[in-house]
Amino acid sequence: MKKLFAILLYSLVAFSCQKEESQVQIEHNPEQGLTEQQKILKNNLTQTAKLFAQFINEKDVLEELIQISIEERIKDRISFKELAEGHTKGSAFKFAKLTERFRQTCSNAKINGDDLMSYLAENSCYLYIPYPLNWYPAGNPITVAGHPIDNTDTGIGYSISNSEEIQTFIVNEPYANNNSVLLIMPYDDELPIDNEGGSTNLDPIFGTFGSGPNSIHMAYIGYVRLADYCGGPFEGPINLRIKRIEPSWNSITNSPGASEPVELRIRYPRSYAKAAVNNWQCCNGGWFKVNATWDTNWTPEKDRQGILAYDHDWDDAIRKTSISLTYKGVGFTVSFERDVQYEGDFLGKNNQWWRNWFYLTNQNPTPFDEFKYGFTVRSFGSLKFTTPHYTLYY
Repeated sequence: MKKLFAILLYSLVAFSCQKEESQVQIEHNPEQGLTEQQKILKNNLTQTAKLFAQFINEKDVLEELIQISIEERIKDRISFKELAEGHTKGSAFKFAKLTERFRQTCSNAKINGDDLMSYLAENSCYLYIPYPLNWYPAGNPITVAGHPIDNTDTGIGYSISNSEEIQTFIVNEPYANNNSVLLIMPYDDELPIDNEGGSTNLDPIFGTFGSGPNSIHMAYIGYVRLADYCGGPFEGPINLRIKRIEPSWNSITNSPGASEPVELRIRYPRSYAKAAVNNWQCCNGGWFKVNATWDTNWTPEKDRQGILAYDHDWDDAIRKTSISLTYKGVGFTVSFERDVQYEGDFLGKNNQWWRNWFYLTNQNPTPFDEFKYGFTVRSFGSLKFTTPHYTLYY
């Protein structure tokens, strides 16, 4: 679940839609346990979803949505801040029709569109399309849902029928399997500011080069594939975390210890997770290119490290798991356990990352290993990833 902030700069404007709305019975108290600020945020997100449902399937608007809705997209969302400031960009702004129709629809419903747009922008809300629209049959209408705030699995969505009546649906992962959805999302402090969810590096050079007595050893996380939704569609992108823990020796206490875990953070798109879960070929079969530096001193002589992978949820309970480590000293070897904390969904761990084994198998897989993009695949249950290395002798 994502971190929710409600900066209450504007009071809630009562919503009275001019179109008739059909109802479905939902046995759930969506505001139970929410603060007053969260209730206002939730109501504004719901308002916005009902407004967007009235025009989102119009041809001119759909043409603009292509930028964030097709499989080849760079982004899967657009912020209300971008929409609010779009008029300052002139012809470079690509969502002019969508913004115009939002303001018109607010006016028709006797809502102050400027106030609502400002509230959404100041609270860092955004439009999010978890799965590409071209995955669904042509003519499949978009259902619009506001984030329910109290959970990430199930919310209420709205769509206009042929009779111009607003229909209400329960939106969850099974619903999104067969129906295209657009979600009105709250602030998410996990989202990157600069990187829109892809490789943060240019393609680095992998392999072994040079000759000489000295050497540089680097390891990377190359491609990742996660066949797990880690929550419902309102979870947003999956906040994948991979931690490594290195053993050490305390010369004062004459006992083994461990460094603070080094954590690699990856924003893994839900569309890639769906492709991986279903073994589809789209979205590169779920293989997401990362090419992030894992360790700049991945020497064969280093001690055995422990590795933990999980989906990070900031407000989940703090859990812990035990990782096995081995420290190799001069003339002795010590194995011990280290507890490691995490918040979210546990994906897997590994206690056997001996460096000799790593280099022996990284480009020479055993008959039981999967091989991808020139390197052996490392597996933690539903999570798979490659670990390219760069070695320079000089």
